[in-house]
Amino acid sequence: MEDVIEYFLPIPGAESAGRGRRIGNFTSNLQVREECGGTPIPLDLVQSTNESTYPELDMIREWGLPPIYSPAERYGLDMEDYEVGGEGTDGACLKRLWEEDRAKGIDSVSGVDFEGVVDKLALPWQEDQELTTRSDPRVQPLRVAMAQCLREGSGLAVSDEDPSTSFLKGVDRAYILVPEPERVSAETVMEWSVLYADCGEPYYAKVKELLEEVRPAWVERNREVIENFAAKLVELGYVP
Repeated sequence: MEDVIEYFLPIPGAESAGRGRRIGNFTSNLQVREECGGTPIPLDLVQSTNESTYPELDMIREWGLPPIYSPAERYGLDMEDYEVGGEGTDGACLKRLWEEDRAKGIDSVSGVDFEGVVDKLALPWQEDQELTTRSDPRVQPLRVAMAQCLREGSGLAVSDEDPSTSFLKGVDRAYILVPEPERVSAETVMEWSVLYADCGEPYYAKVKELLEEVRPAWVERNREVIENFAAKLVELGYVP
């Protein structure tokens, strides 16, 4: 149940991101199907350092922002092995098993039926997070300070309203999208990765503090939905 809470009601921090990641990887694996030649994703596999709602700052400090992060390098894996329907996968076998799943009421594309949980829990939480927490007077100055810190440290254009998204887009442009001679190096992106973590730490710490204050009430109001979803995952083979 705790993993489900972190998946649908995420807060900043490595623990929340790690628990939620296990749910995401598990449901992805439901469409891979080993019996058809697919290779399941390890449940703790980090495919991107920007894959969760909130960044894992210590991981970014160590492994870098998404443009330079390599799960293949980190884990020593051939990531092509983990592509759904990739080489070595029996497509006819997959289709047959997915049809059997649908007959049992299981959505093979997402793994389980997310719709009810998303509508009742995840979307309202996300809206509350955006409209309430981000506009909280205890958070606003820290967000502006994060933006200023990123601008001064990188020279990139960073928005006071959304410093994280605007900065990450600027990093992508500088490292990937501009013509070759003007592109920044991987070393520069690594420096920016540490900068991002350092500049964002006070802001995300305050967001975490405020969300931790309100989340227990959300869990209690939606306990039946959370427990039912958790039970379904266990029925499908999930091990917390």
